[in-house]
Amino acid sequence: MPVIEESRLPVEKKRDRPISLRRPFFFLLAAPLFLGSCLSNFSTTSLKAQELPWVEARLGDHPLRLMIARTDFEKRKGLMFRRKLDESEGMLFVYDAPEPLSFWMKNTFLALDLVFFSPGLEVSEIVLGLKPARGIPDARLPGYESHGEAQYALELLSGTVKKWGIGLGDKLELPSSILNAK
Repeated sequence: MPVIEESRLPVEKKRDRPISLRRPFFFLLAAPLFLGSCLSNFSTTSLKAQELPWVEARLGDHPLRLMIARTDFEKRKGLMFRRKLDESEGMLFVYDAPEPLSFWMKNTFLALDLVFFSPGLEVSEIVLGLKPARGIPDARLPGYESHGEAQYALELLSGTVKKWGIGLGDKLELPSSILNAK
């Protein structure tokens, strides 16, 4: 096959017909649809804090209102984009079985304390003062991991664990129907 130099390529003849208006019109209609589908992952609804039903609970002597994150989506989103959390509010992450747990603070506006629990809902580990991490690339986000296995994790407003004197072995009390619900 002979090699054709660029200057020797055949030149396309101009058409004698007028340019169809259908092609530019199609692109005017298709461009917003294409861009909209590309940006759908970044819609404003995904930038809102998730609202899950509140459940009454108790940690040691302290009453709590908790949102329960059960699904992978709910656990991934966690407390992202939430700008307010009262001292007596938090989010409980529920797992099917004990395992090493790992958390990050992606798109989180609030500093948090992280409490890990055994299958019997006893405090097994505490991580204090997780720093907010908004606008940080995923690769640079710090991770917070349990040193052992845990089946539950609770995020509370930073400072709550210390103020309440929560310690290892303290018990989280929840209605049994909450843990058995799917």
